[in-house]
Amino acid sequence: EEQEDKQNESKTTQEKKPTDPKSNEKHEENPPSQTPNPPATTTQKQTKEEHPHQKLIDNFCELTGLKEEKMAKIFSIDALMRLSNYKVNDMLDFYFSNGSALSQICPPGTKPSETKATHKSTQERKSAAKEVKEFKIPKEVKLCCGHVESSLSPSSIPDMLTLLEIVKMGGLHATHVDSGYGEFSNGTFSIMMPLKPKW
Repeated sequence: EEQEDKQNESKTTQEKKPTDPKSNEKHEENPPSQTPNPPATTTQKQTKEEHPHQKLIDNFCELTGLKEEKMAKIFSIDALMRLSNYKVNDMLDFYFSNGSALSQICPPGTKPSETKATHKSTQERKSAAKEVKEFKIPKEVKLCCGHVESSLSPSSIPDMLTLLEIVKMGGLHATHVDSGYGEFSNGTFSIMMPLKPKW
């Protein structure tokens, strides 16, 4: 009888330990070696999209044939975008009109914070130009600064204001200095003005 009881106990223990096929299936479905790695381009894509105006930059690069890395060494794309009111057509016009002088107008490495004032003053310049157009504009306007005078047509006033605006923000350096005065040029206009003017 004791032997029969032991045999019965061994049978019950074997019956209590059935194999779980689902557990084996889980191990087969997700082996450690087959865990998919994240794509390597994810980080690069996030880094590229960090700039809030990346689409505008890509469009400009595509139309000019420039690479963004090379462009950053020649001029500041942030300064160019702000001076062009974030319009690709104005950016292209500004780029092709100024040529080599663009590196002086928008020097590379210009921080976005330094060009915020430029964008604001551009809007002020446009509003000021609108106010002038509402009145009768004289045929010629004389800008006097020390011993230098220049006669300009009314159509040249916005371009001259843009040049003064760039000098004010520090984006253009004097090419010639004489007794506290400096000569500033953007390829179209040249002005002689105090190195420390009262704006």
